[in-house]
Amino acid sequence: MSHQMNLTGQIAVITGAGSGIGRSTALLLARHGAKVHVADVRFEAAEDVEMEIEVAGGSAVAHDLDVSDPDAVEAFAAAIFDAEGGVDILHNNAGIGHGGNIEATTVEVWQRVIGVNLLGVAYGCQAFVPRMLKQGRPASVVNTASQAGLWPAAKMAPYCASKYGVVGLTESLN
Repeated sequence: MSHQMNLTGQIAVITGAGSGIGRSTALLLARHGAKVHVADVRFEAAEDVEMEIEVAGGSAVAHDLDVSDPDAVEAFAAAIFDAEGGVDILHNNAGIGHGGNIEATTVEVWQRVIGVNLLGVAYGCQAFVPRMLKQGRPASVVNTASQAGLWPAAKMAPYCASKYGVVGLTESLN
């Protein structure tokens, strides 16, 4: 028995949607009828995904967003809710990697990795979830972590710490 998703009329927001998991998720949700807000710090990549969705017959809007900026994430959420009236699916997906010896890892690297990978998810939840709870209809939040959020990996301390944080944050949302 085949079960087809029908997301017609649903609004999806995906950060880090210009490539990788975010891009694939945006394409999938659009293929099943959702209008997808494609957000990425690389606006050109977001525009490419928007175009790919529209060429395939879907609906998308590209956004330039740095998830490590809480004011930008708050403004983004406000703009989406003003335009759409609600959000059915929030996918906090934006993330960056880092590998290297701990003694060579700078404070700036720690701040950037934690800022994007962990705080970006926290800012997304903070900006969207209260609005989603008030909209009067069911909604879903998906936060992208990593296997590195469950099992540590050598030479990946900032990345592992950020992804462990995402797992803990997500589990605490229940």
